Amino acid sequence: MLKRFTCFLVIIINSCFFVGCSSSIHKSELYAGKIFGIHKIDIPQGNIIADENIKKIKYGMTKAQVVYILGSPVLNKFFDNNKLMYIAFTQEPYSDPEHENLILEFKDNSLVKITREKFDAK
Repeated sequence: MLKRFTCFLVIIINSCFFVGCSSSIHKSELYAGKIFGIHKIDIPQGNIIADENIKKIKYGMTKAQVVYILGSPVLNKFFDNNKLMYIAFTQEPYSDPEHENLILEFKDNSLVKITREKFDAK
């Protein structure tokens, strides 16, 4: 009887360990499924586009002022020197990736157009 119980206990414990190696956990599963899933980290790439920084940008600002507020853009257009392109890609654990573009257009070193796009990268 003790031998059967020990064998059963070993099977249950091994099952718990092997669940941690599975990659079939979906975001719609219960929270307990996430606990026993593999460890996932946030994956931010590109520029961090914060709303409070975008609110500081005003039409008529120079490129240097915009770069001072937002930082250097990840993507520089070599043939069109009148655009700054800020690109962000983030993916939080158990969620779909998100993509965000912020395109700033200048005329005579003065900001004339702000385009912001957010969409799922999936």
